[in-house]
Amino acid sequence: MDIIILLKIVRLFAMIHFAIAGPRVENYIPYEATADEIAISNIVDKICYDRTFQQHSDEMFNNRLEETLIMAEQEESLLRYMIDKGMVRRLEWNKMYSGSVRVESNKTIYRFIFKASSLKMQQVDRRVFEDRISGKEIVSEGYKFTFHDQNDSVLGFSSGQGNNRVALSFYPDRRLKSCGLVVGEQYHFVTWDANGKLDFQHKQKVKE
Repeated sequence: MDIIILLKIVRLFAMIHFAIAGPRVENYIPYEATADEIAISNIVDKICYDRTFQQHSDEMFNNRLEETLIMAEQEESLLRYMIDKGMVRRLEWNKMYSGSVRVESNKTIYRFIFKASSLKMQQVDRRVFEDRISGKEIVSEGYKFTFHDQNDSVLGFSSGQGNNRVALSFYPDRRLKSCGLVVGEQYHFVTWDANGKLDFQHKQKVKE
């Protein structure tokens, strides 16, 4: 094939890719936070989830659930604190918005995705690494938040790995909707209706 024709074809494909994917994004520099900057003790306005839901009959389940709710409240409060303090530098690419905050001392990175319509949080992932960021990941110490479309309240929270994995979902008013977690050798999955009434329970032995 003639070299000129070949170059024209390559250029055409490049133009098509550019039109679909948008311009290449370069030189995004995430905020480098210190552990002291993002200490929970710095946060004045903390998130509180609705606790007016029917308790489970298993007290160990209730205790584990409460521990998880407290952790999720603290972590969501931290994410909002980072945004309020201007630590999350938003990057626009192809009508999508994202941002990152790195904490080198904790070998941790927070990755934010924002809703294009409102710039409110849509999803946030925390990833923790063993020796350096982008090295070997410690999956059990990471977590993921998702947020409702109609407002910016929490939709879901999941963390951990294996028998330590916990998954929560919420109604738009921050009332608990479902919970899945392991207690002892049993996996529990429980749901509540919009009024906080426990309406479904399931448990099964964890496979070894």
